[in-house]
Amino acid sequence: MAFGNCALIFILSLLTSANGATFPSGCSYHDLMDSTHLYKCTFGSVTLPLTYSGFSNPLPQWIQITKINGNLNAGSFTGFGSYDTTKLSHDKNPTLQLFCTTGGSLNLQATSFNTLGYIQEVEISNCNVNLPDNVFSPFGTLNKLTIRGGTLTLNSNTFDGLTIAPIDKYTDPAGELIIKDLTLSGGFPANVFTPINKTRTIRIENVGLTYVNETTFSSNTGLHTLSLKDNPVLDTIPTTFFNGLDGLTNFDQTAFLWTCTCDNVWWWPKSIKKGITIQGPALCSAPADVAGKYISTIR
Repeated sequence: MAFGNCALIFILSLLTSANGATFPSGCSYHDLMDSTHLYKCTFGSVTLPLTYSGFSNPLPQWIQITKINGNLNAGSFTGFGSYDTTKLSHDKNPTLQLFCTTGGSLNLQATSFNTLGYIQEVEISNCNVNLPDNVFSPFGTLNKLTIRGGTLTLNSNTFDGLTIAPIDKYTDPAGELIIKDLTLSGGFPANVFTPINKTRTIRIENVGLTYVNETTFSSNTGLHTLSLKDNPVLDTIPTTFFNGLDGLTNFDQTAFLWTCTCDNVWWWPKSIKKGITIQGPALCSAPADVAGKYISTIR
């Protein structure tokens, strides 16, 4: 068994050499069907900063840094502003993925991502992370930003300088923010989502959300889909919640535990009037006389 594993590693190394890819020590190159143009780098094994000139044949269109537990300081990526975007493959959006080790922390600065303006999709996974003001501004515009797992702290200006909007030059023009399956520390600072008003889809799912106020998403006038599903402690939303969201067509409230007083179920007829599709069963959890009933049956 051990010999077979060694033989496999040897063969793969030959394939890598045959492909002609060059990359820093601590990284490896993958060009399989589902990982085209992927460079994987192991935090603690690779020496930071990552330098653009250290990758070639192909250029680093997809960078994945794994086993993170520590700092990505200012200047952690250098020279990537020289990326020749005419050489990007059209079968993969330029992507940066940051995966923490179990229980690991990711410490960022506002300039940690300097020179990475060619990147169009970012994923931060399983990290305990506090996102400082302007941290995503070096990207300019992202097609998709995903933060999942771990613990997340947002600051008032975390998204300042960032646009999230569909980029249709390559694959999957999404314009999507996904925050899910994590512990949200401190909730949402006032107006934190205001800068990303071109975002088409926002998914805040399974984060222990306890409330939303009337201004949480009011500036996100580009929204088509809003999902707050799997936040079962949510039982009401403000009566002005849909104000300004004239383009909203889908609202996912799966697993909400609605308090179905007359004042609290206003959103049901209003969503019908505005042509908003409600995703997930809209069930009452209180008062006792309507608990377990669908909202549609008590109006």
